[in-house]
Amino acid sequence: MTVFMAAVEHLLQIDRNPERRQLLNMADQSAERLRALIDDILDFSRIEARKVDLEEEPFDLGACVREAVSMFALQAKKKSIRLEWELAPGLPETIVGDSDRISQVLINLIGNAVKFTGEGEVRVCVQPRGDFVEFAVADTGIGIPEEKRELLFESFTQADSSFTRKFGGTGLGLAISKGLVDLMGGEISVRGREGQGSVFSFTIPLKRAGTQPGAPVEELPGEADTVFAARILLAEDDPMIRDMIALMLAHRGWQAEAAENGREAVEKWERGDFDLLLMDLQMPEMDGLETTRTIRQKESGGEKHTWIIGLTAHARREIKDECLKAGMDKVLTKPIQLNDLYSAISDCLK
Repeated sequence: MTVFMAAVEHLLQIDRNPERRQLLNMADQSAERLRALIDDILDFSRIEARKVDLEEEPFDLGACVREAVSMFALQAKKKSIRLEWELAPGLPETIVGDSDRISQVLINLIGNAVKFTGEGEVRVCVQPRGDFVEFAVADTGIGIPEEKRELLFESFTQADSSFTRKFGGTGLGLAISKGLVDLMGGEISVRGREGQGSVFSFTIPLKRAGTQPGAPVEELPGEADTVFAARILLAEDDPMIRDMIALMLAHRGWQAEAAENGREAVEKWERGDFDLLLMDLQMPEMDGLETTRTIRQKESGGEKHTWIIGLTAHARREIKDECLKAGMDKVLTKPIQLNDLYSAISDCLK
């Protein structure tokens, strides 16, 4: 997926032929759907195995809801649907929880609401419910037959099999949402009538933050687009991924030297003067964690610090934490997005 998606994204940046761009856009959209399906299957498997890591950190409740809603603003506008959201008075600005998982559930529910609503509106409301906070997504769409409601939260299930052909989807979104809400100590439900819209709502424990988070640091205009000169060492055993990442770096003006395993990466790092390493996690002879620890040990006592960005197919929090503990500065998850890679490298080089 890394090679395929990066190749399509790179071609879209350099090819201006209208006919080829149309085909590339189709391939890009299909790749995104395939990646979403893979993510859903992996999420569902982790939830069933109780292997999901939940964060307990303060976050801006309004920003979390606003960002989830904004993802569907264009889609709603194309369908002439009103898409609105509100936070009830009395809710704290900052609560404690896993904002990413809450956002994931909201995105599933809002996406379904917009998809199954032909006219009217989709409204997201957040309000306190005693010791819980309730998120409700109401729509004026096709509604759900009463006898089908209980089946909606089962895996690979939709209210009508014909919906799959008409609207798309795998039937995993609501099952994943229910699993995440259960893990967060809440409940999810649906009400409404066929032909009269639906209201999906879920609750999670309301945990107030002790302190307000600091104001976000604003990036200076144009700063993200600045290109910094650098010598980059790419440690990656897969030749296709290695070549593709090298091509992506060259497009930005960065030349990379490759190492096929961790031992070779250490040897080249010792001989060369590299500003940054892109480090795959799983490599023969010496994996990315061991390679990073070796480099950090050799750097100890000196003034030089070589930036190391980990590349891994594992999205689990404990894997990323292990990478950072080993001495990596940042971690990117495969398949790698061009902008994410460029941004991470630029952040380090600044």
